[in-house]
Amino acid sequence: MEKKRLLQVSALGGALALAAAGCGSAAGGAVRPTKRKLDAVVVSGYGSVIANAKAHSTYVLDKNGRPLTCSGSCTAIWPPLLVPKGARIIKASGVKGKVTLRARGKGEQVLYNGWPLYTYRGDTGPRQSHGEDIRTFGGTWHLVRASAVSSKATPIMARSSASAGGGGGGGGGW
Repeated sequence: MEKKRLLQVSALGGALALAAAGCGSAAGGAVRPTKRKLDAVVVSGYGSVIANAKAHSTYVLDKNGRPLTCSGSCTAIWPPLLVPKGARIIKASGVKGKVTLRARGKGEQVLYNGWPLYTYRGDTGPRQSHGEDIRTFGGTWHLVRASAVSSKATPIMARSSASAGGGGGGGGGW
C-alpha cells in the first residue's frame, strides 16, 4: 500500500512539473494571443471612418482639439472599444494612423493616434453616424477618420458632401 501511494505521488509530481513547464507548443496548451480587426468603412456623408470588426463606427470625445476620456455613466452610452489583455490589433489597409492599447479595467482600450476610441449605443447597425456632433460629457463626439496618418493629425472626421456609401450602424465594441 505504501509503495503504491509513493508511486501515485511521484507520478502526480511529474505531471505537475510538465504542466508548469508548458512545453512551449500550441498543442501543449499554450495560449495564443487574441486578434481583433480594426477596420475602415464608408459612412454616408463622411467617407472612410474607423470601425470595429462588425463595421460599427467609432468615435472620439473632443474638447478644443484635445481628447477627453469617457468614464462612469458616460460608458453606458459610449462604450470604450476594448480588447482582451494581450490582444493583437490587425489594421485593415484603409487604417492609416497609429493604433495603441491602454489598460482599462479587465481589458485594454484601443487608441487611434493617441485618442481613446468609443462606440455609440444609439448606432444600431453597421456604418451609422448617429453619434456625430453630440455635445455631452464635457465635449463633442466625432467619428474617427481612417486617413489620420500621424499622431499630430487629428482623427476627427469632417462631414463630406462628396462622400458616398451605405448608411448603417454601430455600437458596443467588438
